[in-house]
Amino acid sequence: MVFGPFAALTARASDNPDSQALKNLFEKEKIDIGKIVRQEFIASLKQSGAFPEVDAPQGDARFELTIEEYGLAAAGMHPMSPIHPPLSPQLKVAGKLTGRNGELLWQNSAFLTGLSHRMEGRLFKEILADPRQTREMFTKAAQIVSADLLKDFGPDRDRADFNQESE
Repeated sequence: MVFGPFAALTARASDNPDSQALKNLFEKEKIDIGKIVRQEFIASLKQSGAFPEVDAPQGDARFELTIEEYGLAAAGMHPMSPIHPPLSPQLKVAGKLTGRNGELLWQNSAFLTGLSHRMEGRLFKEILADPRQTREMFTKAAQIVSADLLKDFGPDRDRADFNQESE
């Protein structure tokens, strides 16, 4: 497998043997990207102080998170273009907050790529060999994306600001 600077290995690309190996690892080790993103988003939301309570069943508003993409991508640019470059998580998440009446109160999206230099890369064989560290890699990616998603979200923001989608 040869990676270009923007090529990604995703768990959805089932025709690629490496993608299938990644998918099998996630299934076998119960690495649930949705659960990881949800947990880290809630932690970031609590840390923001925007709400006195998060996860209340009778809340006044509802968050919806959509994982638009996840996988592994070449970690940074490799001038010598190695055949098996280090990889780091790639994650794209969209979020929105709607009121009880369905009114859109806030929306945003955030994206982490291997080119961001915000995470250390690992060789694919290392990723497959150590599920604990692989889970930790994706947890850290979810922490970064959640913080980015909520960067303008907090108790001092007024409602009009939440209706603008950030970059």
